[in-house]
Amino acid sequence: MATTIQGVTQTTAATAGAALTIQGSTGNTTGAGGIVTIVGGTGGATNANGGNLVLSGGAKTGAGTQGLVTISTSAFTSSTTQSFGSSASLTAGLVDQYSSIPVTATASGVTVTIPAPAAVNQVVGRLLYVANVGVTNDFNILLTGTSVTVALKPNSTATLIWNGNGWTAAGASSATDLQAAYNNTQTSAGGAEIVLRSTLDTPTGTGGLTIRNNDTLPISGGLLEIQSSIGTNLFSVNGYGSELAANGGAETKGVSDITFPASTWSSQNTGAVSRTITSGEFQTGIAGVKIGTTGSNQGARNQLTANPVASTTYTVSFTAASSTAGTGTTPIEVIYSPDNGTTLTNLCQGYGNGFTNSRTISNYTTVNWTKVTCTVTTTGAAVTTPLLIIRQTDATTRTIYVDNLSMIRNDATTRPSSVQIGGGNTGGQVTLFTFDRSSAAPLVSGSDDRYLGSMYYDTTLGNINVTKPMVGELVVVRQIIS
Repeated sequence: MATTIQGVTQTTAATAGAALTIQGSTGNTTGAGGIVTIVGGTGGATNANGGNLVLSGGAKTGAGTQGLVTISTSAFTSSTTQSFGSSASLTAGLVDQYSSIPVTATASGVTVTIPAPAAVNQVVGRLLYVANVGVTNDFNILLTGTSVTVALKPNSTATLIWNGNGWTAAGASSATDLQAAYNNTQTSAGGAEIVLRSTLDTPTGTGGLTIRNNDTLPISGGLLEIQSSIGTNLFSVNGYGSELAANGGAETKGVSDITFPASTWSSQNTGAVSRTITSGEFQTGIAGVKIGTTGSNQGARNQLTANPVASTTYTVSFTAASSTAGTGTTPIEVIYSPDNGTTLTNLCQGYGNGFTNSRTISNYTTVNWTKVTCTVTTTGAAVTTPLLIIRQTDATTRTIYVDNLSMIRNDATTRPSSVQIGGGNTGGQVTLFTFDRSSAAPLVSGSDDRYLGSMYYDTTLGNINVTKPMVGELVVVRQIIS
């Protein structure tokens, strides 16, 4: 039976209805005011649902307007902090009992699934707040019903709304996309549209802005474009070619940080293959491939994502290093196998690693990582499980590190990746590329090869120069335009 408490109905024309106030008692001179509790009814049988509490403004008549529900300072019921050391789902029933759920992740790479509420509570417009209350680890939330994934940095909150079919993200950390972040930038931030907060990364100071092509459906063409108001390219970064290496940068993990997903990296001839996230054991990104060897022909195999075209040349490139001290001390070879490692005769040729075509790599701490580039031409043989194998050719016990493996078709059908300044050839004004200027050579330490090819305009000499660090010299300046 429903009970209604209602104020007195006015009968005088054009007079507002009388106000009705339900208020707790006033406290004494030092006491707080009394609490007012309004709750829905308790279920009257085993496993019966509780009654809803419905707040609504008054119904309109004619051309009037529905009354508002006005809420003063408020808080949402919150669960205790839910802690996750691996990917899992929130406990069933939490989303039915609470409107705010604090979550923390004790490990990296965690995904927390937000389950659907009970059927009786699947009301369109229902709100749920999920907050990352940790101080170290990011985690993702996976929304049931829509399969949307939302990334949560520490001390950020996602606002979720049930749309009738599943949870949707109304916002996370006050911005649902890059444009929203741009619009929210305050003048106090220095006018920058994107301000990086490296204090949220571990270690502090490492979280730069990275743009990465999709690994399952990569873009072939412009990855980053800056255009004029009429759409003419001023600057573009372009990636072309279909990448065949699977997880070549080891960025995607398997069931743990040191394992790989199926059908990517595995052992060749009992080599111990694992994923490494240890700083110094990979070149770029967040991980690399670590290979433990104790005998000849041991190494790693990469299962290609698609069958290469028959009788076609492909370019293979990667960086590699080993634990064996010295320059060019670790002999390796790269092999393409069309049949899961049964045929091992299609060697990659023309090694370009700086050691006069020698198939060797160097120590990664006392020397440097070795960039290896070679070409392989496929045969007309039937392809079953295509592999690219990297292995040592001696029997030394060592550790070999590999990162950024690539295998791309290299013929007239493939364009190389490029960075292009301007697009005036397709219309619009020509874009000028202007070098920085200096009255003296830049301060580059001797033998530091990271600056090879760096250019600037020397205002003293009136030349555009390219720097070439040399052992025992600060810098050698080569005039290229005068």
